[in-house]
Amino acid sequence: MQENDLPYFPKNVTPSEKVIPVADCNYHTYFWSVERDPKDYKGRILILHGYRDLRQVYYYFLEQLALNGYDVFYFDQRGEGETVLKNGKKGTTNDEHAFKAVDYFIEYNQKELEQEAKEGKVDEAKKLSILSVSMGGGISLNYAAIGKYASNLAGMVNIAPLILLHEKTYPGRITEFVVRTLCAIPGCQSLHVKTNLHPEYISGDSKYSEYIRERDRKSPLSATLVESRDFILRGRRLLLPAYYKKVDKELPILICHGDTDYINDIEGSRMFLVKLKEVPGMKNKKIIEYRNGRHELFIDRPEIRDKVINDVVDFLDSIHK
Repeated sequence: MQENDLPYFPKNVTPSEKVIPVADCNYHTYFWSVERDPKDYKGRILILHGYRDLRQVYYYFLEQLALNGYDVFYFDQRGEGETVLKNGKKGTTNDEHAFKAVDYFIEYNQKELEQEAKEGKVDEAKKLSILSVSMGGGISLNYAAIGKYASNLAGMVNIAPLILLHEKTYPGRITEFVVRTLCAIPGCQSLHVKTNLHPEYISGDSKYSEYIRERDRKSPLSATLVESRDFILRGRRLLLPAYYKKVDKELPILICHGDTDYINDIEGSRMFLVKLKEVPGMKNKKIIEYRNGRHELFIDRPEIRDKVINDVVDFLDSIHK
């Protein structure tokens, strides 16, 4: 990886871009694939990115996945990145929109995988896994419990999933109460609130933290009230029996979390794994902790970044046999 130029620009693969209309939204999507011997093709990964993530910070990570035998499908979620409503407005999201999008893009990718097999490109249809980050992790772990197609997946990788916000990022009970109250008032859900995140909490690599800081100077982070309400509550409810007991027992799940993540508390991931293991018949669930790891481990210091990429590839290889 070239450390001096950010964002990293892929050297071995150029993602293809496509706008896919779904209901009232035009989703911007990016597909990573390389020319390879069919026997080296392992499967496909659907990415659920984090809150207000810059797509460019994923480039090195996704390139490594592609070079290791996986096609990768990334889409800007509703209200994020280049995705816009069909009327040109930015739009916002909530639980309903988030899970419908996951349903749609699982269906979309599964159809393409089945078509590859029909055309003889592979002997049999490859399976789809989800790789999620932060806010996307809260979505995917909920999907493992209540998702329409959870049992169709090969597995899930979740990097620093939003289960519990860390005390250094959590806005406090009073602010949460105000947000939840306003969301109950007609017309208020689309109001915006500042959601500043410290760049040094995101990455321990000073080059990346400064790159993110510069983005935030140009375009300060904000969320609609309903977005901020839902991503807090959907994470927290994973610790309730009504959710964690419904997680697909056979679905392989890996959580990767840094122990100095001051955005999403590693204790949330630890508690979730403990609760899962208490459920009779629960299998194939594990957590890997990274000493001194920050929030987005795949852009952390090189020694952490390289380890998490290797761990993710090893896990994916174990479930895409």
